[in-house]
Amino acid sequence: LPSGRLVLATAVVGDFLYAIGGAENSGNYQPTVFRYDLLSNTWITVSPLPITVGWCKAVEFKSKIYLAGGYTGSEVVSTVYVYDVATDIWTSATSMPAARFGGAFSISGDKLVYVGGADLDYIYNSVFVGIIDTLNPNVIQWTTMTNPYPGTGEISFSEYGGNPLELIANFGERKSDQQESIPYPAGTMFRFDAAPWGTDGIIV
Repeated sequence: LPSGRLVLATAVVGDFLYAIGGAENSGNYQPTVFRYDLLSNTWITVSPLPITVGWCKAVEFKSKIYLAGGYTGSEVVSTVYVYDVATDIWTSATSMPAARFGGAFSISGDKLVYVGGADLDYIYNSVFVGIIDTLNPNVIQWTTMTNPYPGTGEISFSEYGGNPLELIANFGERKSDQQESIPYPAGTMFRFDAAPWGTDGIIV
């Protein structure tokens, strides 16, 4: 990378890899977006994000990148931004139902799926599904699904054994071994990832 990053988001569109946001080793969050050309083995910097954010997640859909959630350095956000790779422009899209960072994010068909994640109070097992409008890619119809991610229900950071801001500052160091005793799937999950699975699902 042209500059070191932690807790950034990535997405691949065609022959290009995008490295989005994240934090420097100093802990300062950045809006920078780097694009890597897989064929020429070169990096360039493209248009920055509208906000500084890390712990966000990104997916590709029809040559656009959808970036969801994250931590700005002061707050957890529910925002969704869309990047048009052809015009090099970021625009705002319909926000998720709640602010989250570090959840698993993927896409299935025209549906965005965000699983789990945390805010500054709790770790969650919620599942948000957003249907992308066929006419306007910035309009997303979000639903909080009835069936959450299976396993234990939401827990507070105090139950988890850590202070969320301290955990964020240390980029995810575990504050207790409490979750090690919970059978997988644990329900309340963050710091994990997802990918499309088949034609109608995702895998986390």
